[in-house]
Amino acid sequence: MILMSSINWFVFISIFYGSQTIDKVAFEKCKNEISFYYNNHHAEDVLGYKTGVLVINEQGFLRYTLKTASGKTEYYSLRLQKLKNISFLGTENAIWLVLSCDDESIIYQTYKDRNGDLDEMITSLKIPLKNINIESVNQLNDNFHELKALFYKNTNY
Repeated sequence: MILMSSINWFVFISIFYGSQTIDKVAFEKCKNEISFYYNNHHAEDVLGYKTGVLVINEQGFLRYTLKTASGKTEYYSLRLQKLKNISFLGTENAIWLVLSCDDESIIYQTYKDRNGDLDEMITSLKIPLKNINIESVNQLNDNFHELKALFYKNTNY
């Protein structure tokens, strides 16, 4: 009988459950196209935010951060494999990209909020976009679906 120390079990479990092998070329293509559309069409400034940052990492997380002039920060984090629905509400001039999950699996946190900081789980994330044509909206939609598929099929648990 082979005995493994608790450290070896920890290493084994971390490697087995923590590693994902994704198609890096497809990931970079989708991530770069989403970043391109976001950077060229983001509309946080119209809503009074000082900055907005959208980041997608190789571990399958989308992180979205908003900051106001007063210093308040809103932070969202979504695991892409939990994504259930991608929808768009509005017109080409002003549109919301809505990322939704069935369960409350989107982290929402606020910092430096006058009304008190929040730390809760929510079901949808709305990202404002402006001056984006229908072809670009469709491409953005396709890229999100492809990213979700990349991480969903490579889930080890």
